[in-house]
Amino acid sequence: KRVPHKHSSLVDSSSTINTLVDDTNEQQETTGDACNNDRGTLLYSTIKVYQLKAGTLEKIVEYLTNDTGELDATHMHILFSTYRTFTNTRTLIDTIITRYRTVLPASLDMTEDVRQNTLKSLHIAITCFLNSYKEAFCEPPRYSTLSHFIKHIPDKDLQQQGQTLLEELKDNEDTNQVNNDNNNYLKNNFLYNEKGFDYIKPWNLLEMLSTIIAEQLTIIDADLLKRVLPYECLTTSKSNCSRRTKSNKSNHKLSTIDKTIEFFNAIVARVIATILKEQDEQQRALIIEKWIDVAYQCRKIKNFSSLTAILNGLLSGCIYRLNKAWSYVTSDYQSILEELKNVFGNCADRKQARSILDK
Repeated sequence: KRVPHKHSSLVDSSSTINTLVDDTNEQQETTGDACNNDRGTLLYSTIKVYQLKAGTLEKIVEYLTNDTGELDATHMHILFSTYRTFTNTRTLIDTIITRYRTVLPASLDMTEDVRQNTLKSLHIAITCFLNSYKEAFCEPPRYSTLSHFIKHIPDKDLQQQGQTLLEELKDNEDTNQVNNDNNNYLKNNFLYNEKGFDYIKPWNLLEMLSTIIAEQLTIIDADLLKRVLPYECLTTSKSNCSRRTKSNKSNHKLSTIDKTIEFFNAIVARVIATILKEQDEQQRALIIEKWIDVAYQCRKIKNFSSLTAILNGLLSGCIYRLNKAWSYVTSDYQSILEELKNVFGNCADRKQARSILDK
């Protein structure tokens, strides 16, 4: 960490300091910033900043504040973003409440100024947890962790904040339930049973504009990625695949990561299905060219996620082995596919994709 200090020549004697300060003030009035380049210049030195690498949950919570009671904001956000990898929300809340209760009464272990600063810092940390990490308390219908926090935190302001969050979460739950009921009603009792709509036929992929398909994929892609919770990225692993499968069978609520993965897997499956369902090899070639064009349009609007999913479908074994169908694909589309594969394929250099994204 770099900290500013005055030049060593300015600290020789008190008389010298006073003289230089007077000179500096006079120069500021006459020459503006000129003094910053000579006598008013600040130098920087490097100091050590100690950070906690490992410890018990109690020590990690205690380390939210330093020796003077000031809040370590970096440590706070790291804790709130990663605690699910080694504990749960209820345990973390209990530990924070215990720490708050320990500091609350006056004691000989710390001075009054440090105690007040520590309480203020803990108050800020808890407020940040309630406002910026609301998903941690989303446990319908009882919201047991948040209710436990409201009951045991010895601070009326924090109790009020917790109560406000509880009411907000309940309102959101009711709103989501109403929206789901309305959607199911429209789907089951109105849209598909309304007379006069029997002329509507499924869209033909070849009749749709590639730009429209790419834009629609991008809209869904962006919506899903914006909803991704950072902490879920830490717990995603191969072991979660089996758990995801079991969750799907039991109608368990999918995480934001699972929904995103399912969407990209659905794109891969759709690419494969639309090609294989055609019996005519020339028709298959037209579908392949269509998906190549969609992938190219995704590249133009910098939707690399859907582009990669389309490439995975086109380069999958069951499609890549259709030699006769690929023989009907024009050389222009094959060159486009080769270019996309070199930049965005599984073995591609990601630096090229990054350079395109930064343009």
